[in-house]
Amino acid sequence: MARAAQQGRPPALTVARRASLVWLAMLGSAFVNGALREVVLMKTLALPESRAQRVSAFTGIVLFTACVRGLWSYMRVRSLATAVKIGAVWFVATGLTEAFAINMYLGGQSWEQVVASYDVSKGKLWPLVLAWIGVLPVFVWYTQ
Repeated sequence: MARAAQQGRPPALTVARRASLVWLAMLGSAFVNGALREVVLMKTLALPESRAQRVSAFTGIVLFTACVRGLWSYMRVRSLATAVKIGAVWFVATGLTEAFAINMYLGGQSWEQVVASYDVSKGKLWPLVLAWIGVLPVFVWYTQ
């Protein structure tokens, strides 16, 4: 960092900062996916909410994967261990953001409603999407 400052350049972004920016891009794609679910699947195609959410889980996984694959070289991940750490951070950050910021704070849901949205036995696929976000950096590490 000191060398960059001496040469008049801004310090380079760390892998962690780059991974955080990619996570924000994934957050943006999640909002796009939600809008597509509401407008296209539920309003235009008149799918019931439960079916639209299942389709949306699949399209979300596709969007997240495309986003990370497209930005992978930007992150400059140099080791599998780093990919695992990024996945763990993304998993926790996404779970906390979804549960507290989006569902409880913005959506006004109770804790019971939030927990119910993770019930795979009732057809809720969000936990699978969350798990995918956690393993996505490792998947891209091996397939890039």
